[in-house]
Amino acid sequence: MVTLEDSDAYAKTLRHPDSGDNGLWNLESLNPAWPVMTNQRVVEALPVRHVTHIF
Repeated sequence: MVTLEDSDAYAKTLRHPDSGDNGLWNLESLNPAWPVMTNQRVVEALPVRHVTHIF
């Protein structure tokens, strides 16, 4: 689970961007239909241990 600067929260996989910009991340969804959110500044990242419902 990641929280961005604008307080939006997502369940995504964090990946370092190719640009190497320190502090920015690419956020990948487990669903390949959703595009990668590139160069996002993450405020908080927490591990997800269990998912009880998928929308």
